[in-house]
Amino acid sequence: MARRVTPALSVEEYEKAKEYLDQLAFRTGGRLYEATTLTNLADAYSKIASELREFYSLGYYPNEDRTAGKKTSIKVKVDREGVVVRTRDGYIAPKTDQNKGSGSR
Repeated sequence: MARRVTPALSVEEYEKAKEYLDQLAFRTGGRLYEATTLTNLADAYSKIASELREFYSLGYYPNEDRTAGKKTSIKVKVDREGVVVRTRDGYIAPKTDQNKGSGSR
């Protein structure tokens, strides 16, 4: 049975991937855990598991229509000491589909 070997990524590809993940975490209010060794990987999994046990998910409905394609800022505040709030800084209002639900194609 032939064993398939995947070519190693170049330094530039690793840097590009890290930049992408940094931006993804930043834009979504998340956090990036780097795992460059098996020890780091176990630590990253441990931190992720801890965070998944300690979070709340909030949602809201805006009280006015938003302009499709325009960014709306969001600010979340809590009145409890010692907590950390990580959120997105806003969202882009989706474009509405006027034909949605009409059954026409």
